Amino acid sequence: MGAGTVLDEVTARMAIEAGAQFIVGPNFVPEVAKLCNRYQIVYIPGCQTAKEVIAAMEAGADIVKLFPGNIITPGGLKAMKGPLPQANLMPSGGVSVANVHEWLDNGAVAISVGCSLYQSSQKEVTSASKEITHQL
Repeated sequence: MGAGTVLDEVTARMAIEAGAQFIVGPNFVPEVAKLCNRYQIVYIPGCQTAKEVIAAMEAGADIVKLFPGNIITPGGLKAMKGPLPQANLMPSGGVSVANVHEWLDNGAVAISVGCSLYQSSQKEVTSASKEITHQL
């Protein structure tokens, strides 16, 4: 269990005290990174630029959420991995059953299940999950 759309250190602390095992935010907040590192909680901040991704990585972010993914695109993720091959990037937004393979093929370490995936039929999501798991 984790907490999403965490915008500040106070909310992150409340979520951790309630048992959150990971914290996700739409942006990078250094104070949240420090808090999560202190308590050994996975922090996944949202970033859009190489500068933001590097700052999040330097602050100890375990995974960096590329947000919003529909603006960045799978090709943008691949381009970001060029100079930052060590970055663990996870797109959020713009991921669908139809393009999930494209994101993974371009270097995503994980996929955020957002509206596009969540609103797909259960059969499509189950089928795609089985195929992805088989390939991994």
